[in-house]
Amino acid sequence: KNIGEHNIGNKILIYSSGKDKAVIGYIIVNEILKGNIEHILEKTNKQNEDNIINYFKNCENCFAFKIGKTYLFKNKINLNQIKKQNPKFIVPQFFRYLKKNEYSLFEI
Repeated sequence: KNIGEHNIGNKILIYSSGKDKAVIGYIIVNEILKGNIEHILEKTNKQNEDNIINYFKNCENCFAFKIGKTYLFKNKINLNQIKKQNPKFIVPQFFRYLKKNEYSLFEI
């Protein structure tokens, strides 16, 4: 997916797919990095990350968020709570945009 410059300054919810299965907070994006995987690793100071290199090996363009601020919720919003209000809500594998009617689920 093309992440796009329009996401700079936006809030991006952070979902923990671990044991808690909950939205735990959000980040504010400062910058979006774009380029091949070697460029991204150079800009993020990550070197010799074989698992990342293998994942993106055939990608011409890769993207990374440069995070400006991180906010953690005092009370996480677990998936069961979200599904009670919106049974059709699906947690994405990577990211997706919230629909206007979904904003109220998170009150950010």
